[in-house]
Amino acid sequence: MAYDKILVITDSLHIHAILKNVANNNANLQVRLQNTEYSATSRIMRVDFDAQHLILDELIAGKELEQAVKSGNLLTLSGTNNSVKFRFHAALDEVGENNRIPYYKLSYPTELEYAQRRQLFRLELGQDWQFPVKIIDKASTHDALARNISLGGLNIKCDESLVDYSARDNLNLLLSLPDAQPVHCTAHICNIRVQNKKQSDLACKFIELDDHKVKLIQRYISRVQRESRIHNSSTATA
Repeated sequence: MAYDKILVITDSLHIHAILKNVANNNANLQVRLQNTEYSATSRIMRVDFDAQHLILDELIAGKELEQAVKSGNLLTLSGTNNSVKFRFHAALDEVGENNRIPYYKLSYPTELEYAQRRQLFRLELGQDWQFPVKIIDKASTHDALARNISLGGLNIKCDESLVDYSARDNLNLLLSLPDAQPVHCTAHICNIRVQNKKQSDLACKFIELDDHKVKLIQRYISRVQRESRIHNSSTATA
């Protein structure tokens, strides 16, 4: 499976939400002592946002790391949770024991990298297949073009500087698929890039499309794939 590009999260509440979910799911972590080859597997036992620390469980299959690690060391922790790859760095504040089982108290990370696994095939749209999209909000509407699309989301380009929008905002969109009724939907901005104060690229994820809208989008994707194959075949034999 392909992954979307890596995003760096610096918002403390967002980091807390991700780490809390990792802890609740008992996701395995790869723990590595920086500047060494020492590594082990562990899990987050507790996430304490108020005290700004994490508690790691004992280190599994990491005897060398267990012997080498000490307070003040910097650790790199990584793993996969709910199809999301993540990685962060944290300082080791304390090594202790509870009922003869070691635990490790870490400082809270100030940033976290993550990449969402792209579960659905995303179709790149050539110039002939890009279709109009309207971004609708209470104050105004903005015209854009879809550059790629899947059943999970789309990437759109707008010839405006959308500086009032940011990642994690939700948008009301109107997709004008060729030869189909317009599709009204809500999408979540995963990433936004404003270029030269004249153009904006937005990577969006659909939120709760109903079956009818899914069928309209799937029909369009299938049509583009089918007609592209016919075009490529005729070009090759010409």
